[in-house]
Amino acid sequence: GPCRHGATMILPELWSDSFWLACTVAALGGFFRGFSGFGGVMAMTPLFALIMPAPQAAVLSIVLDALGAVPVMPHAFKHAQHRTAWVMAAAATVALLPGVWILTTVESPIMRNVVAVTVVLAALLLLSPWRYKGPQTIATDAVVGATSGFLAGATSMAGPPFILYLTALRLPATVTRATFIYYSMLMTVGAFGFFWWFGILTLDLLLLAATLAPANIAAVLIGQRLFRLVNDEGFRRFTLVFLVALGASVLMFG
Repeated sequence: GPCRHGATMILPELWSDSFWLACTVAALGGFFRGFSGFGGVMAMTPLFALIMPAPQAAVLSIVLDALGAVPVMPHAFKHAQHRTAWVMAAAATVALLPGVWILTTVESPIMRNVVAVTVVLAALLLLSPWRYKGPQTIATDAVVGATSGFLAGATSMAGPPFILYLTALRLPATVTRATFIYYSMLMTVGAFGFFWWFGILTLDLLLLAATLAPANIAAVLIGQRLFRLVNDEGFRRFTLVFLVALGASVLMFG
């Protein structure tokens, strides 16, 4: 199939079936991002990994997620817990390096399965009643940030540790969502540096992301509209059940 040999193979076949599949994946990720503030990368990475190597799939998801977050940044900046976001992003940036090293060193089919397993486990953990019970300190912020950064580097998924931690603190949904968006934007800046250094953030990949961005951003805006209409908890559960099914099907049929 196309895209077998890294990012350079993606672009010439722009109007092929895999391009339309990529558009659909980008829209799906955008919808989840707009609706729940998380789940975008968790939905996109395992699906992109079916049509391109795992490192490119991970980076493409993160680039698209960052672009999709641009329309919601002003709102996030206003409502986020700034100190939490900065402490976590600093710790995450340090932990990104070993994560990216694993992503680029381990063979792509193995990493694709690792990504799918991570999606399933993370979604199941988020569905479970378990939550962090302790206080929120700079140290806990840093530990969660480092775990999140390592996962972001290895699998592109920064969200699960952060969500488990912040939802446990019983902050209003708006604050949790805003802090996560602000934190991921800060961390993405560090991530881009490492991805470029390791040679997986290429011009081709950025061009592909730019081509897919309109579908992603349109879906973010639709998701945001719906977020205002629906019961928070109900949709969160739906998102997580969907992600379990998605990760499991990538494992079985990927």
